[in-house]
Amino acid sequence: MDLIVAPCDGVIRDLQSYRVGAKISKGTVVCYVYDENIKLLSIQASNLRYGMQVQVVTGTNKDQLTLPGRVVVGSGEGPGTNSAYALIEVDVTGVTSTPTWKKNKITYNTTDLQNVLLIDADCVILESGSHYVQKLAEDGSVQKRSVMIGLSNRDKAWVIQGLNEGETVIIQ
Repeated sequence: MDLIVAPCDGVIRDLQSYRVGAKISKGTVVCYVYDENIKLLSIQASNLRYGMQVQVVTGTNKDQLTLPGRVVVGSGEGPGTNSAYALIEVDVTGVTSTPTWKKNKITYNTTDLQNVLLIDADCVILESGSHYVQKLAEDGSVQKRSVMIGLSNRDKAWVIQGLNEGETVIIQ
């Protein structure tokens, strides 16, 4: 008999049932496990960017809580996301009362972006709604690399995901 081990601690939901002795193929979903200390909150805010640290104030006067959070999908940055909404991972570790998740308010420092690279806007290619750059590989070949762009103007683009410092990109 084989033992199935979850990749993390958490709460099990949507447990599938199988007959004793049934073979379960690699990649088959047996159950979903989620971390009860993390809450994903979708909030209307058009200026939140991936990786920003935020404070989530939730609840009303007597039951108001302030919790730390991090933007995991910025406004309009994820596939199929509305530009007016962002997804925030809220840490509820150690919270003894249950948050109401009503009247949520987000506070943040607009200059608190980490791991952002500023490149020439001419390096960015927009193709079928996605952004790419042409990256020069170590062997001299040119590779197409998908990137996530935060802010941009005629001259510069903020790359928030997909490039590392020191990589060479080609201006188109």
